[in-house]
Amino acid sequence: MNFGRVWTTAAALALLVLGMQLRDVLPNAADRAAESFDYANSAPIIGDVEDVQVTVAESFNGATSNARWVVVDYQFTQDQEALLGAEIEAAGGNLYAPENTPGNACELTYPGLRSPCTLVFEMPEDEVEAATLYFYVGNRMGPRVVVQLPEAQRQSRVTREAVWS
Repeated sequence: MNFGRVWTTAAALALLVLGMQLRDVLPNAADRAAESFDYANSAPIIGDVEDVQVTVAESFNGATSNARWVVVDYQFTQDQEALLGAEIEAAGGNLYAPENTPGNACELTYPGLRSPCTLVFEMPEDEVEAATLYFYVGNRMGPRVVVQLPEAQRQSRVTREAVWS
């Protein structure tokens, strides 16, 4: 029996198994190519997000929740495109979509003009800390504004007449 061939075959099999395990851990090339381009607080095509304030409430516009209402008030200066979406990513990786859409979160505005906006999320209160807010105009291969949420204020009731839930 030729031990050289046995060791060569064993080494080749070990490298093959290692390669398969590495392939499963590394990101897919197609996903990397289609990933969003992240910008902090301001992005081309989207615009600027400033003065972000977060309030956690038991009641929003008179409606209660099984979790908590997370009300995000911010100032938005639109660049070119209307916002398609927004979401909060909690520190644990859970994603939360807003109850209202970014398209109707702001007062009527025009590109280049600053406007007050409000997004409302329903999520567990403990997931608000260290959460990240994303704004985007497309879900792949486009710019995305990334905003680290500041410390939340607590209120029992919050009312925003311009926002429906």
